[in-house]
Amino acid sequence: MSVPAGRIVVCALCLLASGSCGAEPPSAEPPAGAPEEVEGARGPADLPDLVFIALGNEPFWNVRVFRDRLRYEALGEEPVEFESPRNVTEPGSGRRTWTAETGAQMISVTIEERPCRDTMSDVSYQYAASVRIGQRSLVGCALKGGAAEPD
Repeated sequence: MSVPAGRIVVCALCLLASGSCGAEPPSAEPPAGAPEEVEGARGPADLPDLVFIALGNEPFWNVRVFRDRLRYEALGEEPVEFESPRNVTEPGSGRRTWTAETGAQMISVTIEERPCRDTMSDVSYQYAASVRIGQRSLVGCALKGGAAEPD
């Protein structure tokens, strides 16, 4: 039985992000849309300044929400860093939104505490994510990182 290559990549990303992978990582280079590896990190909770990571597919993309910046990566595109994002938390809603801009490009990342399922990998998450970057709208899921959320 053959498994589509895209499904393997998504499963590998989900395992890496969740920290549930106990084996040594393969020596092959990760796809361009995959989060970059950090020495000794097994998942988002191991990155001390990471608040959330939002991820999705078709195309593969992710946005890492750090305390002081946002980092957008997508398959086939150069990563974009957004410094000093503004954070708005809607009290009682379970929703947080970060906005930032760099040059002529703007980004808005909304993380909402509600169940989310990646239909490609069949993985469940506690958070849903929506991203607007330029004129594109992306929808995916999110994982909480190891950093405390900014006030």
